[in-house]
Amino acid sequence: MKVYWESMYETGMPEIDVQHQEILRLLNLVACSTTAKQSWDILANLLVYLRQHFSEEEKYMPPDVETSREHKLDHDRLAEAVASLLDRVLTLQASWVERECKILIRDVLVEHTWRFDRPMAVASLQQQKEAIS
Repeated sequence: MKVYWESMYETGMPEIDVQHQEILRLLNLVACSTTAKQSWDILANLLVYLRQHFSEEEKYMPPDVETSREHKLDHDRLAEAVASLLDRVLTLQASWVERECKILIRDVLVEHTWRFDRPMAVASLQQQKEAIS
């Protein structure tokens, strides 16, 4: 199973899209890993990277807005999902690891991006445009 980057994953913010591409790359590596130890190592790196990415992304969120609060809560949920898989990966069969990676790809790159990242990017880019004019 390898999922390829598609334009539907784009937010409109190149720096965020590059980070999302790295998340996809790491999830693909986990799904294609040949040993549980290899999956664990990649997931551990992914969790660190994901937390850094979320911290970076949160800099673009408008302050004191309900959507930003929900966005941060979804970051916590996604990080917890990766942490949970990390805790269990050494005992799972490869087919289950691949299945859970597909779910994470859907959750991170499709649902989260469409629900939170794209609207955040539009608002951030609009603010930048207004600041220039």
